Amino acid sequence: MQIYISREARSDVIETAAFIAEDNPDAAFRFLLRFEDTVNALAENPLIGSQREFEIQELQNLRFWPVKKFRNYLIIYKTARGNLEIIRVLNSRRDFSLLLLFE
Repeated sequence: MQIYISREARSDVIETAAFIAEDNPDAAFRFLLRFEDTVNALAENPLIGSQREFEIQELQNLRFWPVKKFRNYLIIYKTARGNLEIIRVLNSRRDFSLLLLFE
């Protein structure tokens, strides 16, 4: 399975690691490693993420899965034709529908 990480998702990961590093540089490094581990696990089992219902058609078929050992951070992705596309990586407390619409 081909893995594609959007520009926004890359930015999300960098910003999250920088935020974590302010208090704990070791934890920030672990976040980056766990993100990579989680993406590889999704590539092997892309249907493990849960789907959420959105009223907006553009947001249908997105899946959500937490970063391993950083469960407050969700990888938002979709699959199509043998590809895994990472759309965003967001804190679970954020309003997904607004953030995803304006990417």
